[in-house]
Amino acid sequence: MVDFNNETTATITPSALVKILILQRRHDFLEAQEHYYKYLSDDVETPVSITMVLARLRTLFLELQPMLLRQ
Repeated sequence: MVDFNNETTATITPSALVKILILQRRHDFLEAQEHYYKYLSDDVETPVSITMVLARLRTLFLELQPMLLRQ
């Protein structure tokens, strides 16, 4: 919980926040992919479906798309 009465509350620039969000989306995608392939190699019914992996990949792309279009 953020304590707004504390004078040491730091601010984050919008560009730094976007970088953090992109890194989080990347981490989520890699984690979902790791779990999917782990269960796939063990021939176990996967709790993480391929649709979850694709959904996380799509959200990562949506985070990166504005940056890619600027380049």
